Amino acid sequence: MAEIYDLNSGELKDGAVAEKSKDGQYIIPPCTPEEWETIVPTENDFKHVKRVNKKTLAEMSEEDILFEAKTKRYRKNFAQRHRNVYEEHETNGTLDQLPIDNMFHPQTTGAPIPAKPVSYTHLTLPTTPYV
Repeated sequence: MAEIYDLNSGELKDGAVAEKSKDGQYIIPPCTPEEWETIVPTENDFKHVKRVNKKTLAEMSEEDILFEAKTKRYRKNFAQRHRNVYEEHETNGTLDQLPIDNMFHPQTTGAPIPAKPVSYTHLTLPTTPYV
């Protein structure tokens, strides 16, 4: 995937470092301490953390792994809550009333609302080759 940088003509001088564009990225707000205590990561969250951090796993303590798993679960729960609100507005035909702070709002992401995954299991392939 290409990385995008916001630069005006002549803006980047010798030795300067460009910052990645934040357009199209939704920043998930930090978790409150009260909410953090209620997060229970799943077994899959732990598997994901271990798979993603293969190279540094030996250096990670159990607390670090738990922190990463809880962080993953928080992001997942946050996105699911926003998806549920979006789907409720979609069902009711009130997408124009979707809160702007919803991560699926087109103005928040700068992109069209992400589509739900489509299942193609209903398609059948021919059993004999075409002649």
